[in-house]
Amino acid sequence: MPIWGAISGDMSDDGRIVTGDYNNHYLPNASKLNKYLSADVSFDGNVTILDFNIYKKNAGHIGYSAVLY
Repeated sequence: MPIWGAISGDMSDDGRIVTGDYNNHYLPNASKLNKYLSADVSFDGNVTILDFNIYKKNAGHIGYSAVLY
């Protein structure tokens, strides 16, 4: 059985949800529609306030050590 270790909002896939995820992934892609982007943490094809709210809720979380870096 697979074990999932990613937390929604970890846009850089380094196992941590930090301001770099917001600054480097969300901000440059905000308001982009119908694209697959790392900032689309809700997986709806759009980068909107919904993605920011998910990021904000999970900010500061650190994933399992196996998924870090």
